[in-house]
Amino acid sequence: MRKTFCSTLALTLLLGMAGLGRGDDSAKPYAVISLSSYDRINGDLDVIGKAIGNPTLPKALEGFIAATTQQKGLVGLDKARPWGAVFAGASQDQPAYFFLPVTDLKGLLDALQGPLGGPAKQGSDGVYEAQSPSGPVFAKQKGSWVFAAHSAEGLKSTPDDPLPLLGELPKKYSVAAKVTVGNIPPALREMLLGRFKAGAAAAKMEGDEGFSPNKLAEKVSLALTTALDELDEMTLGLVVDATAQKTSLELTFVAKDGTKLAKQVAENTDLKTNYAAFHLADAALALGWVKKLPAEAIAENLAALKAFRERLPAQLEKQKVPEMKQAVDELLDVVAETLKCGRSDGNVSAVLDPKAVSLVGAINIVGGDKLDTALHDLAAVAKAKEPDVAKAIKLDVEKAAGVRFHLISLPIVENRERIVPMVGETLDVALGIADGALYVAAGRDALATLKKTIEKSAADGPKAAAPGSFSLALGSLAKFLVEVAPDEARPMAMMLSTLLSQSAGKDHLSITGTMIPRGTQVRLELEDGVLKAFVTIGQMGAMMGGGRGAGF
Repeated sequence: MRKTFCSTLALTLLLGMAGLGRGDDSAKPYAVISLSSYDRINGDLDVIGKAIGNPTLPKALEGFIAATTQQKGLVGLDKARPWGAVFAGASQDQPAYFFLPVTDLKGLLDALQGPLGGPAKQGSDGVYEAQSPSGPVFAKQKGSWVFAAHSAEGLKSTPDDPLPLLGELPKKYSVAAKVTVGNIPPALREMLLGRFKAGAAAAKMEGDEGFSPNKLAEKVSLALTTALDELDEMTLGLVVDATAQKTSLELTFVAKDGTKLAKQVAENTDLKTNYAAFHLADAALALGWVKKLPAEAIAENLAALKAFRERLPAQLEKQKVPEMKQAVDELLDVVAETLKCGRSDGNVSAVLDPKAVSLVGAINIVGGDKLDTALHDLAAVAKAKEPDVAKAIKLDVEKAAGVRFHLISLPIVENRERIVPMVGETLDVALGIADGALYVAAGRDALATLKKTIEKSAADGPKAAAPGSFSLALGSLAKFLVEVAPDEARPMAMMLSTLLSQSAGKDHLSITGTMIPRGTQVRLELEDGVLKAFVTIGQMGAMMGGGRGAGF
């Protein structure tokens, strides 16, 4: 992996000029790539190297550069300032030009003679020309910058200072790319849509029950078209935080002002959840969401629900349970009314302690009474068909603060030696139904846990929340898998658990969506322990597969 990583990074940062396209200089840039500086990137490699247990990672890059430049290094490069590439014009090729901060252009070109296929020749106009593997490269210094393109013509309209084109990207991110959607050339836009539609057409096939992947492809194609019409810009950036010991990817979408997408974003600002207490601090896995549903999504889901309801009688007959129709109809009524309310709010957490596994969750509903009736009707059908089921179902075990509680105790039949220590002699599932909410808990002391969490949630009241969040404590998950995984998978789980136990709690993976003006930012965070685990697993996979890139 060392060779792949270093080659990719070095060729991207040092030799990007070799892949430049021939853009239309008169057009506005539709995309830029920002690299904060050589020094910062090298520092980030140092942080990542230490996190994954390979503190020599920066030296590997330096070694590659030395070998590439015949031991001259990056002579003439200003290592403290940003680099960048600019895409513009009607061409669907690569960047119109690439720029680097320099102190000595000739010295840098001399150092790069190997990758460029020989020495660069300077013309009378001050433009250097070299022959790279992908074609000719032209470079010219303007002030303290060197600009490179595939044609001398492409260098004529370069700015005196390219940094304003990168905006805040070099300050915020180590490496970043930004697309200004409105500036994408029509030819490139049509190419993107055409390739997707062609791919969808090539994958034509019909599924059972009227499901068609083509319909999904059509929806995605429509979503892509809408994005190209309504998005203002998209940004993807990498942040390496040595203090917090985590590496993050940020993906940001900003809608054009006045569009339907901008309106939907505005409607989902300042969101609050009623179930913050269900996001447990010690959870191995936690999922939360709160959002207002757009009218189109509500209508689409109601149409799908109607189609499902129409097929329901035949399906129940096929499964030989026609008596369940009334109960299922009542459940679907609750789903429909909840969709119509236009809001979705929920939180789910799972604690994976091998000695006390538990799960709690809550979601908003409309029609708690009907849901409660449906549950009673389903229980009656189940008891009639399977009398032993009556022993497991306990309805109306308690009522408190407007919540009706029910308890289902499922006997542990298989793998008792592993499961009983975690949940007890039975797997208890507690349900709480209120007028506006459905609550659930499972595991040891499920009913008591559910009541306690509901009480805390009510005491806390509504709390500010991200529209979507997901977190996973990989160390807790690994310990759990050691206890429950099949024998053949246990060695991998044990290895992962041992590896993460050395991360001092820095073992979380999280995804969080937050609202920004006219847009959304999705942030993927990998703490150092997770980063090291992923790299180690990748190395093991490479070795098991006979790969030669096991050394990062």
